[in-house]
Amino acid sequence: EFDGRYDNWLLSVPSDRFITHGTFGYQFSDNMRYFLELDYATNKSHGEYGLWWEGGTNKLWDGNPFITPEIIAANGGQGFPDGLSFVRNFPEFGKSRSNYRRELKQVVTGFEGELPALFREHDWAWSTYVSYGKTEETVQDFNNTSNERYMRALDAVTGPGGTPICWVNSDADTSNDDPACVPLNPFKPATQDVINYLQFDSSPMTTSLEQYVWSGYVTGGLFTLPAGEVQVALGAEYRREANNIGARDEYNPDSPNYVPDYGVVETPLKGEFDVKEVFAELSVPILKDLPFAYRLTADAAVRTADYSTAGKTTAEKYGLQWAPIRDVRFRTTYGKAVRAPNISEVFTASSISGQWLSDPCNYWNLPNRADKTQYTAANCAAVMPANKNDYWLWLDVIKKGNPDLKVETAKTLTLGVVLQPRFMKNFSATVDYYDIDMSNVISSVEPQTIINKCMDAPTLDNNYCDLVVRDPVTNNLVSVIKQNINLARRKTSGIDTEIDYSVNLASWGWGSNAGTLSVNSIWTRLFENKYTPDPDNPDSVTDTVGIFGFPKLKGRTSFNYSRDKLSFGWTSRFYSGMRQTVTITPESYAPYKTKPIAYDDLYVSYWLKPNMNLSAGLSNALNKQPPRYPGAEAGGAYFGDEGWQAGVYDVIGRTGWINLRFTR
Repeated sequence: EFDGRYDNWLLSVPSDRFITHGTFGYQFSDNMRYFLELDYATNKSHGEYGLWWEGGTNKLWDGNPFITPEIIAANGGQGFPDGLSFVRNFPEFGKSRSNYRRELKQVVTGFEGELPALFREHDWAWSTYVSYGKTEETVQDFNNTSNERYMRALDAVTGPGGTPICWVNSDADTSNDDPACVPLNPFKPATQDVINYLQFDSSPMTTSLEQYVWSGYVTGGLFTLPAGEVQVALGAEYRREANNIGARDEYNPDSPNYVPDYGVVETPLKGEFDVKEVFAELSVPILKDLPFAYRLTADAAVRTADYSTAGKTTAEKYGLQWAPIRDVRFRTTYGKAVRAPNISEVFTASSISGQWLSDPCNYWNLPNRADKTQYTAANCAAVMPANKNDYWLWLDVIKKGNPDLKVETAKTLTLGVVLQPRFMKNFSATVDYYDIDMSNVISSVEPQTIINKCMDAPTLDNNYCDLVVRDPVTNNLVSVIKQNINLARRKTSGIDTEIDYSVNLASWGWGSNAGTLSVNSIWTRLFENKYTPDPDNPDSVTDTVGIFGFPKLKGRTSFNYSRDKLSFGWTSRFYSGMRQTVTITPESYAPYKTKPIAYDDLYVSYWLKPNMNLSAGLSNALNKQPPRYPGAEAGGAYFGDEGWQAGVYDVIGRTGWINLRFTR
């Protein structure tokens, strides 16, 4: 049977969660309180990765005993000097699976209170706390198939007595010298001895992440202006993070249980960094209760940090809020934000696994690939003239951290208006335009994209080619390094809107105990989501607006009704139509994008006692199914230029839930 390699993957990952939270507080005096918070959570899940699928890349060669006389006759009596390709699934192998278990432990403790007036009669407050948290993740693989053993098993010859055996080369340096090899007949169901040879389970691997934090701040008024009190907040923070990345014994070359031909290499790693930060915020009321200046306030904030890995950074923000009248308020903010690489991006243990990838210079891609550039042909000619590679190649994918990552920065601008008309009690509406321009973006790029971008750039001297390894003699692809890198730029802009309104129906003449009706509606319109992946090629801009994961328009509208102990509500979630990739156009695909879709959720809640609440609900109450379009994964998930984009659609269908909650 032939079908897509993802048709047997899980659309939704099963998950079992347990979460508990506890708090304790003690009031020492009017000016000092002690607090303690304890958290513990576990999460168990697993992923299934489909059936082993052969897409026609591997071949049987003349002399293979599984090329029967009937097959040769069907080929006109000719042999297969170029190899016999085949396409099939191996359902007898079953699905590969990885089990995950995560455990979180965290404690936060500290003191808070008020300070005597530092500046005449202005109130001040303070807080300080320490926090320690540790997360452990245990991963174990089951039912994996070794590609290296699979290739050996296909390479069969006729042995003594006419029995098929694996071909053995007398050259001890080759990887085909395996006395345990069992030949595989790809035209019949695999036997159990073949399955036992090809498949394996790994031992568990545990990775831990620890975080230590100390933080403290004071806030209060400095002095009073005619328009109000000038307020300030000052603080400092110290944070240290450490990770300890383990390795499965069978994948670790330093372990006595290492098995090289499983095709995966992992090495353990320990890493840590710390950061010291100081910050300050200031709010200054400028005008108050004047014509066309009901309120005018300016805000500013600055945060300076010193990372042991990325060095010193400074973030700052400036804002202005102006209400010409009480009902209308305009607001704007401009800021420079920074993000240093986190510990997982810098310190990730190196691992090597395999993946089917395609050379952009091969016999089909070079003339036919839709997203190639004007530079691709010349670059391919320089790398390997007359390349005749197969379409799919099984290549090493080397995943590792990047200690050379720089800080990513963003310039942000927001412009908005808030409407709260006095003639409509409990009504508010906000409209905000945002523009975010990021530089040196820290992001991971998929291996296939790395290879393509290497050959599509104006010159082979580019950041992507630094991650691609070719054989120095044949120039065939050998491996790809996948790690986080600083991309050149990302630019995002759009508009966020929110409307919130609630009304006591008694005011509409529906009776003194008619209940309360409320509505909340939030919408986002995405204008652009552009990124420039190659710092040396600023013209290589891709805009992913309207691509899976980035709908042009999405929103949510909720209606809720409550009366006494009872409440119920309805929520509608909306996504505009989306395409799978930027290369899909109306001229090439019909239909070329999904239709807009809305999901309806319902809930009902009732207070059984003052401290006991029972609630239930339905998600996707109308049981709408995810779209299936040519070239699109069910649920709207795909491997794109920006890595894996999770699905945005409901792939399960109608689901229900029930909840019983107790309060003090």
